[in-house]
Amino acid sequence: MNDLYAAAEVTLTGTESIQVAVIDNTSGATMLSCTINSVTRSHCENAGSSGPANPGDLIEVKVTGTARQLSSCRAIEVTFRY
Repeated sequence: MNDLYAAAEVTLTGTESIQVAVIDNTSGATMLSCTINSVTRSHCENAGSSGPANPGDLIEVKVTGTARQLSSCRAIEVTFRY
């Protein structure tokens, strides 16, 4: 898996942050992650590579942050290459 990019529909300030992680749901391992914060404002990216998941493994995108950031954000677009 390569090149995680996430864009939020909000602009973060101060100590606000939203974490985006691509997880191999079968093993529980985080494959790639990035954090949207006041520096990146409304997006984050991780140009790294995690290696492949095993055949048949399920992949999920997990988005976490405080209730205020997530409740004001109606959409987060996440892309990655697998």
